[in-house]
Amino acid sequence: METQLPLCKDSNTIDGLIVYGMSESELRSVNDYNDGWFDKKGALLNLQRGSRLFVARKSSEICGYLWMDLKAINAPYLDLYFNLPAGTICLSYNHVEDNSRNKGLGTFLAIEGLKRGPGSGAGKAVTFVDCNNIPSLRVKEKIGFKRIAVLTYIRIIFLKFYLCSGIENGLKRFMVLFGLKGDKLLNGYL
Repeated sequence: METQLPLCKDSNTIDGLIVYGMSESELRSVNDYNDGWFDKKGALLNLQRGSRLFVARKSSEICGYLWMDLKAINAPYLDLYFNLPAGTICLSYNHVEDNSRNKGLGTFLAIEGLKRGPGSGAGKAVTFVDCNNIPSLRVKEKIGFKRIAVLTYIRIIFLKFYLCSGIENGLKRFMVLFGLKGDKLLNGYL
């Protein structure tokens, strides 16, 4: 999914929440960081790679996370790591804690991330969403993302099978990767 930046007007705070970029030192001090995608070690590695971690906090409680990738996309559950084109950011791993769901926080976090994207020199934003994650798909479409490709992935032992289908152009690419980065897989879509 992709959209052009800047996309959003200023947004208001929701119910006393603040959104800010979490520093490496602050992440080290959080005892229970685990948004379901990264443990603390993986999160620290992402920060060191140049990604940004935005946090929605209400007093001392962390209510949600949003990762913004500036240089590369790391999708460990797809066994993919690839570089982003210049001028593009990726909003990845938008997570809202269970007790904060259904209050608009996922949308709020995504909008806040997009507002901060132009500051990184980006003019375009992309994201990837599991096709079964209907709430996340709705959030991304609500704020202006359009589907550009569907990636089908199957892994059998050490072989990785990918089928990438373009939504508008019908372009299809099939790849079998054996321990390689997926740089070329989405080339032409981003």
